[in-house]
Amino acid sequence: MILPDFFLRLMEFVLHWEGLAYTGGRNDKGGATKFGVSLRFLKGLPVLEGDLDGDGAVTWKDVFSMTREQALDLFWRHFGQPLYVGAWPSPLAAVLLDTGVNCGRGSAVRWAQAACNGMGEAPAPLLVDGVLGQKTRAALCAACRLPGGPDALARAVIAARKAHYDRLNATGDPDYTVNHKGWMRRVASLEAFVAGRPWRMEDKPWERTQAA
Repeated sequence: MILPDFFLRLMEFVLHWEGLAYTGGRNDKGGATKFGVSLRFLKGLPVLEGDLDGDGAVTWKDVFSMTREQALDLFWRHFGQPLYVGAWPSPLAAVLLDTGVNCGRGSAVRWAQAACNGMGEAPAPLLVDGVLGQKTRAALCAACRLPGGPDALARAVIAARKAHYDRLNATGDPDYTVNHKGWMRRVASLEAFVAGRPWRMEDKPWERTQAA
């Protein structure tokens, strides 16, 4: 499958933070992971889709043997298309995609719905249900037409995402506390990415943010 160039540009950010190498999943509840695709995710798919190596079962071997092209195809079908990333200006598209990958599509959409309600562009308040239906898409399109609308939506989703990470960290669960700093670095990097500033880990955009 030939994927859209805009999606591949967004995935450059996502994969930079998800990681490219195979890991055994010691600090990841999803288990074995490669290119950000976990064994738990593959097991949640129909067998014919999750069985990447064609041996009739979905195991860590499918994760280990996964190619970059297979991973990108999965991200497109399960995140890019359902989140309609091609319909939004780049700031909102990038934030919805990365948030969907890291926090779940439903969370990304709920936070976008809440942000849209805060801007008052929908004829009636949207139901914050995590479903990117016709009413939500229309309201987001209307909000994106406002001056600075896409940036405002992106900032609101990022703020909700930070609050989500803080709530997880506050539980004291080691599975969350061990990842909190990395999650916050990722959203600081995302803020730099959508603003067109250097965003890679080696650029340490979060340090510049703290100093500002």
